[in-house]
Amino acid sequence: MTKIQKIVGIDPGKTVGLCLYKNDEFIKGQEASTVEEVIHFIKINEPDHVVVEDFIISSRPSCAKIPTEQIGAIKYFCKREMIPLTMQLPSALAFGSSRVKGIHKSAHIKSACSHVIYHIYKQKQQQQQQRHSCNSKNRSAQSNNKPEVAGVHWDRSYQRWRAQINVAGKRKHLGRFIEFIDAVKARWEAEKKYGYPDRSPAFNYLQKLKEASREED
Repeated sequence: MTKIQKIVGIDPGKTVGLCLYKNDEFIKGQEASTVEEVIHFIKINEPDHVVVEDFIISSRPSCAKIPTEQIGAIKYFCKREMIPLTMQLPSALAFGSSRVKGIHKSAHIKSACSHVIYHIYKQKQQQQQQRHSCNSKNRSAQSNNKPEVAGVHWDRSYQRWRAQINVAGKRKHLGRFIEFIDAVKARWEAEKKYGYPDRSPAFNYLQKLKEASREED
């Protein structure tokens, strides 16, 4: 059973925007005016992750005091409760703002939602990159573990096995294949067609597979 992801988004300021994202939708949004209210919101909703706008200190100290105090309290609480915390630059708002229209009337709550949307987007991006990296490593390992067969090699550009054969001094392309054995079969069929001698590496490889299959039966 897949665990439901719960994320709390926070937009610091004199009026704090709070939102709760759960099961692929925003189910709650409210405003707060004190640090205690913010911490209470996190506590009762028991999120898996908290996303907060990383406040950029203004040239006016009076404007910076409230958000920096809030952020310090949030960081302390999340660390104590072992809740993962992500700080995001205000630039993330531009990405999420167009995607939260109609969710809440409050601009503060919309900002909190925008940060959650951007966080989820970055998460998915990282997961895709990890899957791509893992698949590439698996394919590379697969290519390194295969026996050498004349006329069959790993084509990195296409991430496929390539089969070819020389006919009358010219190289003939036989195709690209996902499976190594399919490339070997293509090579062996071409060898028979163009009068290559028996007992070639392709023939020997296929014979070994047949013998191994018989032993298993």
